Amino acid sequence: MPHGLKLNQGSKRQPGGILGNRDKLTALGVQVMRDHEAVEIVKQKIVKRDQLAKKIASYKNDPLPEWVGKDLDILKSIEENEGGS
Repeated sequence: MPHGLKLNQGSKRQPGGILGNRDKLTALGVQVMRDHEAVEIVKQKIVKRDQLAKKIASYKNDPLPEWVGKDLDILKSIEENEGGS
């Protein structure tokens, strides 16, 4: 998996900046993304983790861990308080 580099915004004064060289950096194993892209990746990973925890709990006939499903609620609350998506 490539290393990530999260950027808050692009630079109009430096067209050859990090975002402008995204393809070159990707070739070096660096994933360049904006903040909303990074948040979406985190959300996807949380969903996959929770799905796996549910499958394991079901298979082992164990109770669902308390943390399953809570992280997305926390992220949503943070986004609402910050005026995000």
